[in-house]
Amino acid sequence: KSKIKNKAAKINAQVNEALQGGHIPSDEEYEAKAAAESLEKEVKRNKHIIETSISICLASTKEKIVRNNTKVLMEYFNKSLKFELINPYTDQYRIFLDFIPANSNYNRDFVQLVPMETLAGGVFGASDHLGDSVGAYIGYTVNCNRKVYLYMGRATKLNKSPAMGIYGNLGGGKSFNANLIVVLHVLFGSSALIFDPKSERSHWADKLDFMGDLISIVRLTPNDEDKGKLDPFNLYNDNIDEACDLAFN
Repeated sequence: KSKIKNKAAKINAQVNEALQGGHIPSDEEYEAKAAAESLEKEVKRNKHIIETSISICLASTKEKIVRNNTKVLMEYFNKSLKFELINPYTDQYRIFLDFIPANSNYNRDFVQLVPMETLAGGVFGASDHLGDSVGAYIGYTVNCNRKVYLYMGRATKLNKSPAMGIYGNLGGGKSFNANLIVVLHVLFGSSALIFDPKSERSHWADKLDFMGDLISIVRLTPNDEDKGKLDPFNLYNDNIDEACDLAFN
């Protein structure tokens, strides 16, 4: 609270100094004043404020690729999302040290005080949009009552990873939703590889015989016959290089 109060006092002093000198405070100063007042209100409502510094690290074997990717990323955030990113050349080494997980904060120049909600809404992938604009209907959102459609085959056409996660409490329908998504995708022409640790789907290939040739099930039980099924060196026991690549990935 004291840090926010001191920051607000400093900004107010800058604005008042400009007014007393016959100058018009800049838009940045007014924006900073409004932000400080907003933070003070957040703290008064007993909400948590977090000291935050965000750094993004891009890597490649070629410098030109890194520079091009940096330019694309900055244009996307600065122009499309109105979220200011900067690339301070003189601070690259210290910012890289900041980027290392569990490391100390070496560069305090970019530390900002933000509410937890703001921080959570600014991370990669944070969105109130679920699913896709095309595909099979799989459910709806509770808060906004929006229908959710999903076709994971479209992701690869857009050069994106066709990945998803299903979260929820015990008995909340996670397994049912996963089953629904798999069956719908197989009906649309996809093939399914299922890792089944609880043997809940071992009967699918037989009972759903109309799609049995499109479903492959890997059972993972404590029995001896299932030991080492996911070991790359068992899968590629005749090709050590392939096994090493798979283990590395």
